[in-house]
Amino acid sequence: PKPAAADADADADSPAHVMYVWVDALANYISALGWGSSDQAKFDKFWPSGSGGAQGGGEVVHMVGKDILRFHGVYWPALLMAAGLAPPDRLFAHGWWTRDGQKISKSVGNVIDPVDLVATFGVDQVRYFLMSEVPFGKDGDYSEQAMLACANGFLANALGNLLMRVLSLVNKNCGGEVPSPGLREAPELVTPQDQELLAAARGLAGAMEGHIKIQALHKAAGEVDAVVRLANKYIDEQAPWALKKTDEPRMRTVLLVLMESLRHVGVVLQPFMPGAAAKMLDQLAVPQDQRALNFLAQGPTDATYAASPGTAIPKPAGLFPRIDLEEAEEDSPAAEAAANTDASKDAKKKAKEDAKKKQGAKGGDQSGDQSGVALKGLAADVVRLDIRVGKIVKAWEHPESDKLWCEEIDLGESSGPRTICSGLRVHYADAADLEGRSVLVLANLQARKMAGVPSEGMVLCASSPSTETEDGAAAAAAAGGVVVKFLEPPPGSVPGDRVSFQGLPNSEPPAGKKKGGKVAEKVVFAGELTTSEDGACTFQGEAPMVVEGKGPVTAPVPPGYTIA
Repeated sequence: PKPAAADADADADSPAHVMYVWVDALANYISALGWGSSDQAKFDKFWPSGSGGAQGGGEVVHMVGKDILRFHGVYWPALLMAAGLAPPDRLFAHGWWTRDGQKISKSVGNVIDPVDLVATFGVDQVRYFLMSEVPFGKDGDYSEQAMLACANGFLANALGNLLMRVLSLVNKNCGGEVPSPGLREAPELVTPQDQELLAAARGLAGAMEGHIKIQALHKAAGEVDAVVRLANKYIDEQAPWALKKTDEPRMRTVLLVLMESLRHVGVVLQPFMPGAAAKMLDQLAVPQDQRALNFLAQGPTDATYAASPGTAIPKPAGLFPRIDLEEAEEDSPAAEAAANTDASKDAKKKAKEDAKKKQGAKGGDQSGDQSGVALKGLAADVVRLDIRVGKIVKAWEHPESDKLWCEEIDLGESSGPRTICSGLRVHYADAADLEGRSVLVLANLQARKMAGVPSEGMVLCASSPSTETEDGAAAAAAAGGVVVKFLEPPPGSVPGDRVSFQGLPNSEPPAGKKKGGKVAEKVVFAGELTTSEDGACTFQGEAPMVVEGKGPVTAPVPPGYTIA
């Protein structure tokens, strides 16, 4: 309490006294737990004991926004100690979110509606993105590009597709039941390759625990990412679909190893994505009463709670549907309402009439010169990609991620080299492998922060076939796991040269950076760019990528590799 004036009445109950807002506000933390009331059970359980940890057990961490750190780090502990109460054991201040590198504000018009975000991407996808994208405690940047990479890249492709492949093989080749003999019943069947994956999966909870204790949620998610990537590499190398014909007992062991690994992934993901993790564990037939951490392996060879042979497995279903932003926007209530307005209907009618007039003026024969051809579908999108030749001037390790390189890339722009982050450190371990190299860059993407470092584009590479098909996985296995190679511009190319697609007109200017991400999602991230014979890089296997007057873009890989 503070006197309102120098001559204020000394009586503490006098209306002349005012309460500083932070004293009043901060006291809610303890009054909400019943402190000072006749029922202090919650306060006694959750508030610090004064000797470290809550009276009911566990560390007491007070989490606040960084802009109110002073009030919670100075005033609040002082008030508590003055009242004879212990302050929290630890204070953690989190950062702010930006959008596409800009501060989020109503005046800028870039506010993110969480309800719309969840409606578009799904609640579990949004949860995982928010906890895995940036170091918790630092500022994080949201972009549709990054959200799509998380939802469609890791969740749908790496994790969801792996679960679908494994359980589809179990349903097809094992009668829809957990294969026998089980890992618990026949540990002697486990090979060193099996044990490598099992040890990583069984050590997952322990590896994540240390990160979670200090709120390094992105590092905890990174541990999951590493195990899922290792499991994808394992299934490609072991090729259980091929073992069906040559060594069926070995096929069963491989599928058991994958199911056991996915069980551990599903259990540890429950705090991150409760809904998706529950569906995952349902499909793996993990009993409801065996989904807590204490039912995971207690060591690298512990198979106590591994799946029991003969347990029926439900028919697998997609865990994370791929997100198409344009379809999502078209299906939204706002878009539907707008489409039904009289103005919108009139505009559509006029557009159709104009298109008919334009087509009539061109005539029926459009052979020969392609510049006047009206492209449709993805062909109309691919020509809007702004793919340019670049040269890596400098490369250095990302300070916050062991998967990323930071690169300065010369694109022939007057503004100088761009900074671009690439997830290539598992494939190129030395900066010398990058510096001085000519590369292809997708340039019309909005800048976004990757683990805190701004990235202004994407370096294009060819990677071994998607694990979505058995043939593709076999090809990857033959190549020794996942293979990633840089695209190679033709001789004589210089930074700034633009790539076109032979046979498709370049009459349209490249899409702006805001729309470039949507175009890339439909074409690049959807696997429409691939390699063909002689390492030629193409759109849908038909339209080669070329630098005009200099030759085709190539990659030193077999046909069927995906460019992204």
